Amino acid sequence: MNTTRKEIIIHSLKTVLGLELFAFAVYLMIQVDIGLQPWDIFTQGIADKIGTLYGNVQTVISVILVLIDVFILKEKIGIGTLLDAALVGKSVDLFNWIGIIPKMEGMLVLRILIFIAGLFLAGIGQYIYITQGLSTGPRDSFQIGLTKKLKKFSVGTVNIFIMVTVAVLGVLLGGPFGIGTFIGAIGMGTVQNIVFGIAGFDPKILTHQDVITSVRILLGKEK
Repeated sequence: MNTTRKEIIIHSLKTVLGLELFAFAVYLMIQVDIGLQPWDIFTQGIADKIGTLYGNVQTVISVILVLIDVFILKEKIGIGTLLDAALVGKSVDLFNWIGIIPKMEGMLVLRILIFIAGLFLAGIGQYIYITQGLSTGPRDSFQIGLTKKLKKFSVGTVNIFIMVTVAVLGVLLGGPFGIGTFIGAIGMGTVQNIVFGIAGFDPKILTHQDVITSVRILLGKEK
C-alpha cells in the first residue's frame, strides 16, 4: 500500500465513501422489512429491547469488538476499522431520520429483489473500503482473530458459529428474523465473490496498514 500522507488521506476518504454506501445498503435492507442478517438482528434486537436507536447499539458493539480485537485477540486494526466503528451505525440512523425510503409492505417478491439489491450495494461498499488497505471492520477482525485462537477450526466454521450465535441472541431479543435472514446468510458471501470477481480483486493478496503506522505517517514521523 502507498504510504505518503496525501495517499492515506485519499484512501481514508474513499474508505468513508465505501462505508457510507454499505450503511445505506443496511438501511435499505431494514426498510424492506423481511428480516435482517445475523449481526443486524442482534443489533436491532438490543435497540428495540432498551428503546434506543440502531446506530447507538451498533457503535457500542463495534467499540467493544475493537477492544476485544486489540487487547484479547491481539489483532492489528487500521484507520478503516475505526472509521467503520464510528460511522456505519450512526449513518444508518441518519438515513432513517432523513426518511429517504419508507418502510415497505406487500409485494414480497419485489421486497426480496430490493433486499438482494441491498446485498449488492453492501458488496460494492465493502469492495471500495477494503481495497483502500486501511484494514477491515471490527467484526471481520474479530472473526479473523478468533479463528487464529481456535486453530482447530476453519475461518468458515468460526464464521458460522459467530453468525448462528448472534442470530439466536437477536431472535431471543425480538430482532427482525425472516426470509431476508436466510437470503443474507447465503447470499452475502456469493455477492462478495461476484463483486470482487468482476473487479478482479483478491482480498487475500492485499496488505493492510495498521493505525499506528498510518498515524505516524500523517504526523510526519515515518516515511
